[in-house]
Amino acid sequence: MYSRRQNKSVSSKAADAGKDVETLRSEIENEQRMTEMLDLSIEELQKTIDALEQQVDHTDIADEDEWKVRYYTQVEVNEQLERQRDWLMERVEAARNQSQEGVSALLAELDLDSLTESQLLRYLKQLEKDRNSLYNELRDKEWKLDQESKTFHKYNDTRKAYMTEITEAMLNLEAMKSRLRTFEGSENGSIAKCPRHLKYLYETPNIPSFLELP
Repeated sequence: MYSRRQNKSVSSKAADAGKDVETLRSEIENEQRMTEMLDLSIEELQKTIDALEQQVDHTDIADEDEWKVRYYTQVEVNEQLERQRDWLMERVEAARNQSQEGVSALLAELDLDSLTESQLLRYLKQLEKDRNSLYNELRDKEWKLDQESKTFHKYNDTRKAYMTEITEAMLNLEAMKSRLRTFEGSENGSIAKCPRHLKYLYETPNIPSFLELP
């Protein structure tokens, strides 16, 4: 009777030990699969980063140089447009002041009382003609100023778009590098963070021969 109980106890322990061994092997296999997946992810990420770096450092050198040339050219154009805008605004203001001062000076020099009606009409027509000419000149200056302003804003928006694209490309590259460093750190410390798993990976369990799986 005691022998049967002892056999049952041994069988139960053997079954439990077999389950523990299977569990350990399953955990080890899971760790290996996770490590393989992590290695694959790191490899793909490294390929992506290498491609981006080659694109930035080699294939896009001409494009980068072109962007730099276009950027500095645009800066120079913007400065010229700003100078032209200031010059045109000064011209418009000077034309306004000149027209007002000219009319005032002309009226001050005229002795209206000594002029006949026909002379007054001729002066009036001349003044209207000068006024229309100055008004047309003013409109022309304002139109040119408006066109220059539109051109300036257009090139300025283009410059901002280029700078945004460059910034986004650099941020994406830095993010990819950061992810690679994170993955590399996870790969180096993933197993070390699990002492129990590390023990099972590098130590062979002392399993009785009759419990070893085929």
